[in-house]
Amino acid sequence: MNVSKLVKATAVAAVITVAATGTNAYALTAKEWTAKVAKDHPHDAAAFTASKKGQIVNAAKAVKTTPLDASAFVLSVYQKTTGITLAKTIYQQSQTGVTVKDKTALVPGDLVFFHLTGSGKTPTFVGIYTGKGNVTARTTKGVRTFSLNDLYWKNKFVYGKRIF
Repeated sequence: MNVSKLVKATAVAAVITVAATGTNAYALTAKEWTAKVAKDHPHDAAAFTASKKGQIVNAAKAVKTTPLDASAFVLSVYQKTTGITLAKTIYQQSQTGVTVKDKTALVPGDLVFFHLTGSGKTPTFVGIYTGKGNVTARTTKGVRTFSLNDLYWKNKFVYGKRIF
């Protein structure tokens, strides 16, 4: 694994709060988090990252019901699987990570943003890309997995965000 490539791909200005052991927490940028992963897992940084992305996807798919809204669902899944605490609102989450403009370039674990009302490109909804063109999200009908190409969703895609 080319660690500098991984660091370059995730070098963003957004701050991510990473929960430490006990009651302590500290803030890291995505670049700092990636460097920490490379340091802690020098021979297997790519496998560690892939493993975390797999955990995100599995956790998102496992949730059947939740009282959370879309952004809180995403925050909860990321926190439980990676220790990364994302921002609380859709807008704040949309400012974190590396932008993925083409939906065919999404990878499992990416956040996917949609604009659901009227015309515009300001994100109003978020989910987690789970692979093969599918997104899992907390919708008004509960936690659902749907295709980016479904009639309702296909023209509402704004962009994705790669957190790590």
